[in-house]
Amino acid sequence: MDTVEVHSSGVILYPGSRMRRNLLYLKGRVRGVLMTLMTSHLESSAQNYIERGKQLAKVYKEMAEVEPDQTVLFGGDLNVHDWEMGGGTPIPPGVLDLWEVTGRRPETRFTWDLTINDNMQYPEGNQPRKRFDRMYIRHSSTPAVEPLNFRFIGTDRLPSCQRFISDHWGLLASFRVKQHGSACSKS
Repeated sequence: MDTVEVHSSGVILYPGSRMRRNLLYLKGRVRGVLMTLMTSHLESSAQNYIERGKQLAKVYKEMAEVEPDQTVLFGGDLNVHDWEMGGGTPIPPGVLDLWEVTGRRPETRFTWDLTINDNMQYPEGNQPRKRFDRMYIRHSSTPAVEPLNFRFIGTDRLPSCQRFISDHWGLLASFRVKQHGSACSKS
């Protein structure tokens, strides 16, 4: 049995992006549940915080406009600093941060952690830790997806070069999907 049935997909451009960034989406059914899956890599670098805020606001707007009978999952490299989240572009009502709802485990907070990941290093010796990568869920009007777990992937060095696969850790969330009146766990 197929677990994903694709209905449509597309690309939404960010008109102010100097880095050709966009929002990708896929609409369909996952294990019988209507879902919209979204991802994006927002504008990089601290000096681009204004454009990045506009892009994140666009993501939130698109999430809110998805039909209420659909669960919306969004994840990506947002490049946001914590100070940008509070005042600049707060999370709208109904949108939940998966790291927060799965327990705020400290070991899964910093997705860009140069104290551990040495693929990139700052010459001054002060190696920053940031939560640049995030995942969000907006439940459908009849919630059918329950977040269970949130963890990192890509935390092992590649044997061939002893480097990590990226300077960011990958995110993996697990969910319980209610399927036709029952529930089953899937990642």
